[in-house]
Amino acid sequence: MLNADPTQRFTRHAHDYARSRPGYPEALLGVLARECGLRREHVIADLGAGTGLLTMVFARAGHRVFAVEPNAAMRAEAAARLRLWSGCSLLDTRAEATGLAAGSVDCAVAGAAFHWFDPEPTRAELRRILAPDGWFVVVANRRRTEAGGATQALDELLTRFNRHPAAARRRLRDEALTAFFGTDGCRRVSLPHGQRLDAPGWRGLLGSFSSLPAAGQPGHGALLAAADEAFAAHQHHGRVTLAYTTVLTFGRVGADLGLDCTEFPAGGA
Repeated sequence: MLNADPTQRFTRHAHDYARSRPGYPEALLGVLARECGLRREHVIADLGAGTGLLTMVFARAGHRVFAVEPNAAMRAEAAARLRLWSGCSLLDTRAEATGLAAGSVDCAVAGAAFHWFDPEPTRAELRRILAPDGWFVVVANRRRTEAGGATQALDELLTRFNRHPAAARRRLRDEALTAFFGTDGCRRVSLPHGQRLDAPGWRGLLGSFSSLPAAGQPGHGALLAAADEAFAAHQHHGRVTLAYTTVLTFGRVGADLGLDCTEFPAGGA
């Protein structure tokens, strides 16, 4: 049975998550500088930071970053990833109650964890912790299944071996994001992104999904067999290539900007 508490759902998947999930393109920093006025001195809060994949982008750029992550296993992986950056602090708190001081954050971000947040408490917390001109940014890596190959094969494996096929699959849908920002409005920019994985990395990626059978659970052996078959069919020189689009959705939560959630090209607003 899947853990009903989303903060504990990925405990047994943390190791694979840290090593095999795609990171985020550093080009997003340029987008946020252009669209949101992001500067190096700005303080960042990464809500649902997980293993630190998104936190790392801001840490490398020299930002002070508070990584909010309630799951101990995920937080341990983040600590190992971020150990060289003294400007990062890991907080054992949740997006709905970060413990950060009021008005102390210039930009709050969220990656794949966003769709697990409780929307209204999260909106209230963002209004509390963000500076008056602060922005909230959701960063989503979306698989480009139309690219075919290993990307389509991955999507097919996720569908075929989903342990709860009758349950609605949570996704970072545009309409859900637009509803979160509400009348405050949001903007959207898309960036090309990709990932190359060897055979252990491919297996690890599948092991990072809480919806798939883990080791010792029924169907795990069949999943690995199908995964190995897909890898063999799509590998080139021992690696498979996955195609993503990284979508940034951003706005000022709590400030009525009168914006529609409009798609902007990566090259400009």
